[in-house]
Amino acid sequence: VKHSRHLELAPGPLSVGRAGATTSCSSTGLLLLLEVLCLILVIRLAFPSPARGGGQGGGIQLPSPARGGGQGGGWLAFGFVAGLSFWHDILIATTLFVCVIALLARGAAIGWANLRRGALLSIAGAIVGFSPWLIYNAQTRLGSLRHLYTPLTTYNVPTDQAVREVLAIALPIFVGARVNYCGPSIASTTAVDLALLLLAMAVLWNRRHVLAALVRGRFQAIEPVDIILMIGPLAVIAVTLKWFNALSCEPRYLFPLAVPLVTAFVLLLGAGWLLRGAAGALLIALLAVSVITAQRQAALIHDLLIVPGAPSVRVDLPALATRLENERPEAVWANYWLARPIEYVSDDRIVMGAYGGYVAFPEIQSQALAAPHPSWLFMPGSADIPVFEAACAKRGITYRRLEVTNGLILYADLSQRLEPADVGFPTQSVSQAN
Repeated sequence: VKHSRHLELAPGPLSVGRAGATTSCSSTGLLLLLEVLCLILVIRLAFPSPARGGGQGGGIQLPSPARGGGQGGGWLAFGFVAGLSFWHDILIATTLFVCVIALLARGAAIGWANLRRGALLSIAGAIVGFSPWLIYNAQTRLGSLRHLYTPLTTYNVPTDQAVREVLAIALPIFVGARVNYCGPSIASTTAVDLALLLLAMAVLWNRRHVLAALVRGRFQAIEPVDIILMIGPLAVIAVTLKWFNALSCEPRYLFPLAVPLVTAFVLLLGAGWLLRGAAGALLIALLAVSVITAQRQAALIHDLLIVPGAPSVRVDLPALATRLENERPEAVWANYWLARPIEYVSDDRIVMGAYGGYVAFPEIQSQALAAPHPSWLFMPGSADIPVFEAACAKRGITYRRLEVTNGLILYADLSQRLEPADVGFPTQSVSQAN
């Protein structure tokens, strides 16, 4: 597999550049497909007779087998898809948690003996579906777990900050009211948050009969639609409380919210005239805003390079790669989000060392670490520049400083080796990546 078009086994692929955009979209599409498959399978298992929606707004009907709890093939299929999903992306854990809760809540209807037998079959299926992860990690000394190092440490902020960013950035971007990568807002973020809050309240009102039953301990009163809707608040909590909560400008970790959000609109459009009208108006407004946002985003992000700690700049990547090649560097160190696009565009002709992110290609990173006189590349105005220059001054390292394509700053021909760890730039080590 070519270096810059690889498949990352780490959870939540971090993809950049033109290749990264394709990888991210395909990964997200597969995540949503697996989420829907898990939900369909668990609903068929949890409801032994054909599922009928409850009153006051109704439920979403899905066909169920006549003997849901006793269908061995269904339990195996659910386990297999669950294992495959968890291997693909750790985000599916939210959906799988809801699936387990739903099966337990419906235990009496399924039959506890059937549930225990089905659980064992699902575990067997999950092991088969998860086997690619097991095989890979057996060969790489738990390489996937070591890949968790960077996102768990780098992409993490305090919870109170995460709450503010989810409300002001992530949710508006997710519903199409703000340009991705913290671009301009097309609609008021306060209005978007208020609209989503009213949508959640309308759903709760529509499902009030189920909520009342749950309060009285009648857990088997849940219906298929409730299983799907439960994912919504958990998906938001998952990107707020702890890990993976510092990526609000690119809220891909919110994607499990997509299925319950669509379900909420479908549910309310089938409710009484008041809820139907309000939900229809909100849906039309969001679609209209999303069209405007997509147009703005296409115009704003064309050739725009976005690197943390630096102003965003439009960069002619092919011209930049050619200029760097002409300098004939032994290696070039750059921030992960800058190094990866250059690596892709240059077809790996430039040895690009990356800091501040994954070590996607240990061999290339090792070559950069071994270079006796590496170069360093920064975005104009990057906060990393004074830190780098101070580290060079402290060690008596000399260099050539020149401005290259679109104002990017290249420090060429360093008089001695300088690694990210020497400067204090966090990154994953090669040993953690292997």
